[in-house]
Amino acid sequence: MKELPVRKITDIITDKLSKTELAFLENIIGYLENNETIDNYRAQLLTNKSAESVKKHFATLVRLEILTAEGTNKGRKYRLNTIMLKK
Repeated sequence: MKELPVRKITDIITDKLSKTELAFLENIIGYLENNETIDNYRAQLLTNKSAESVKKHFATLVRLEILTAEGTNKGRKYRLNTIMLKK
């Protein structure tokens, strides 16, 4: 399955996210274009945000079905939701 470019994905969900959440998503999608999953620590490094802030952003993106969460607690990783890519 061919992945959508960052701009296309963010255009689809712009109306659902705040500017801060959208900027966060653009940063991690750039990473996810080359990697299957991302974890909280990697997202902190990419976005320069605290662990708690990243956790909240991930929770929002999972709730909106943009990302899916795999694993629990410290082993949790996130990937782009394949359903979202088909929209």
